[in-house]
Amino acid sequence: MKSVRILIGLFFVLAASIAAKSQNADNQNAMLWKISGNGIEKPSYLFGTIHLMPAADYYFPSYMQDIFKSCTALALEVDVVDMPLKDQIAMAKRAMMPAGKKLQDYMPESDFQTYKNFIINDLGIKEKKFERMTIVQPLFSSGILLNELIKKPKGYETELGKLAKKRKMNILGLETMDYQFSIFEGISIEDQVKAMNMTDVSKNPMEEYNALKQLYLDQNLSELARMSAAETSIPDFEERFLNQRNRNWIPVIAEQIKKESTFIAVGAAHLPGEKGVLALLRAQGYTVEAVRK
Repeated sequence: MKSVRILIGLFFVLAASIAAKSQNADNQNAMLWKISGNGIEKPSYLFGTIHLMPAADYYFPSYMQDIFKSCTALALEVDVVDMPLKDQIAMAKRAMMPAGKKLQDYMPESDFQTYKNFIINDLGIKEKKFERMTIVQPLFSSGILLNELIKKPKGYETELGKLAKKRKMNILGLETMDYQFSIFEGISIEDQVKAMNMTDVSKNPMEEYNALKQLYLDQNLSELARMSAAETSIPDFEERFLNQRNRNWIPVIAEQIKKESTFIAVGAAHLPGEKGVLALLRAQGYTVEAVRK
């Protein structure tokens, strides 16, 4: 079931990189933010993740660990820590192509061959793995591809979940996996193929990922916000994948941090800008301060 967990864990890797392109930069660079004031008794913390990181580069220094340990709850975009296996399988099935269809059914033959040759010959993905990718919807197969290319990947949701379970912390999701999938289900396969720009084989996707990763390791939130990681033809992509979800999360966060000190971990692309979680929390009267050492 490893592939099922990878699929779920990588769900918004693409969304984070694409949607980061047009957010306004916050005036402080940090991945960890303290939330206080507005009547809450103890501070909570908001942490921006990149969702997937090579094990050698996994970034969670001791001062962040100490802050994590000071909290009594962990909030993720979705609670994947204790998701029943049957639910994991059901969600993985929803990521598949329509019955009997494969990627090549949605692309001209010449484009498909160009893409196939690039994945197998240039990126070194085995043909059997590529064939399995062709039965997964493009916006999901991109995450599987990234997982193959990153050396010994680690996911923040998985790692933080392990720490939380070890400390017997409460674990919750800001939204459901069903809601996340519902966003995708309104996007045609044809639009997904266009958005992925699969015939652009001019550079290795790891070059773009490594640039994004370095900005993350530098805690350069403002540059991450300006970085144009990709263009997409999907209508209202940013509104659907970022802005609406940010708005949905605020009342959930507000209710949770009244109860207990909570470590909230979401994709870094959700933090900055006028419609980002940092600004939305401040608009609700909270004090939100960068924590960086």
